[in-house]
Amino acid sequence: MVFQKRFQHIRLTAGRIIVLGVAIILMEILLLGILFFISEIIRNL
Repeated sequence: MVFQKRFQHIRLTAGRIIVLGVAIILMEILLLGILFFISEIIRNL
């Protein structure tokens, strides 16, 4: 019972880490996209 509870906690923690990782990756892609967009605008001026 205790082991099952601990395993559930580990699984929840892993889920949070995965969600955080995905969010960070999406943020980085978004930032890169914005930087690329800004550099394109500057180049076209």
